[in-house]
Amino acid sequence: MLKKQSSKLYRLLKSIQEAKAVTNVYRAVFEPLKKAPSNVITISYSSIEANGQSDAQQKARALLTREGVNPAHYKKVKITQQRSLELDANPLTEEPDNAKSAGTGNVPTAEPAEEPTQEDLIQAEIATLNERLAKLGPGESFYIDGLNDEVYHGCDGVSCSKLKLFIDCQAKYKAKYIDGLIPPPEKAYFDFGKAVHALLLEPHRMDTDFVLQPETIKVRRGKAWDEFKAEADANFQIVLNQKQWDDLKLVCRSIESCEQAQAMVSGGVAERSYFKRDAETDLIVKVRPDYQNEGLLIDVKTSDSANPRFVKPKFKKLGYHIQDAMYLDVSGAEEFAFLVIESSAPFVITPRVEMENPVRRLGYLKYRKAMRELAWALTVDDWATYTDPAECVVIGLTEYEERELAALESQIAA
Repeated sequence: MLKKQSSKLYRLLKSIQEAKAVTNVYRAVFEPLKKAPSNVITISYSSIEANGQSDAQQKARALLTREGVNPAHYKKVKITQQRSLELDANPLTEEPDNAKSAGTGNVPTAEPAEEPTQEDLIQAEIATLNERLAKLGPGESFYIDGLNDEVYHGCDGVSCSKLKLFIDCQAKYKAKYIDGLIPPPEKAYFDFGKAVHALLLEPHRMDTDFVLQPETIKVRRGKAWDEFKAEADANFQIVLNQKQWDDLKLVCRSIESCEQAQAMVSGGVAERSYFKRDAETDLIVKVRPDYQNEGLLIDVKTSDSANPRFVKPKFKKLGYHIQDAMYLDVSGAEEFAFLVIESSAPFVITPRVEMENPVRRLGYLKYRKAMRELAWALTVDDWATYTDPAECVVIGLTEYEERELAALESQIAA
């Protein structure tokens, strides 16, 4: 069964490149009624492939029902078309509501209302979610399945990546997340890592969230590239080059050969978003494990090496023990494990990496200390740099350099 699932991933990826799409892509937004319970929030589904808005509406309601959500708490679903996909033949289209019937004469029609853009819908959903977060009491939490990536990253809350930057340098945290002075990095290996995540955890996203760079565009500069990239950005798509696309096929084969990796990411939920008001600091904290299999949280990491000898020191250096402790605290889950995939061929997998209890405890204490310091910095608006301005940074010798110094001193003296 597991091999069949992995083979389907490979066939899916291959079909994306070779086959033409035969439908359109829609976004559905369910907004709660005013009389709905306070824990009912806006739910959206992106990248719904359907033949027309009525078909998209039916599919969106099916997704809502499948997740066990009561449709009675929501208004009529709002459907907007994200983009049109290339068709093999001209599709049948629904007759517009304002079309003129034969013999009715020149009847004036009202101007259609301007459709909200996808960015408008995302910002509205962020605002709705922030309202819900503001109502959380100390220690209260909730989770959302299927939350849009842009909404998760745009809503209020201290994430693990934010907290690790604060631990590294408080002034940098303020510059990036409060003042908006540091733009997010745009690096190709980040894009490939996102594609690996999608392929392993949510393969249905491959044909909507990623697009292959055309062969006619050889370099990522110039008018042709700028226009193509702008269109991809408008559709919230990540552009992969041909090598990255081909490498994903090798990733499929690596996954197929590792039954333990397949078992870890089967039968659970991908990208569940947790939110909690921290009881001690009153700050909103948010975490988003890549996958949850009952009480086990799983985070997929792409790394230059999956060799345990290198993974052990690297993971602590990168603060993954802080992530481990923070995710368990916010979600209430019992276990946390990493699944490591090398970022180059043949994409070797180390299927389960866990922190020992003392390492996890160290991560937890660092997490709690940082939360207290962040709350204080926000209160007094005082953000430390790497050192106290009054201190002098002194550069000393390592043990090896001390021995080297002694040897040179004896040679020169002789």
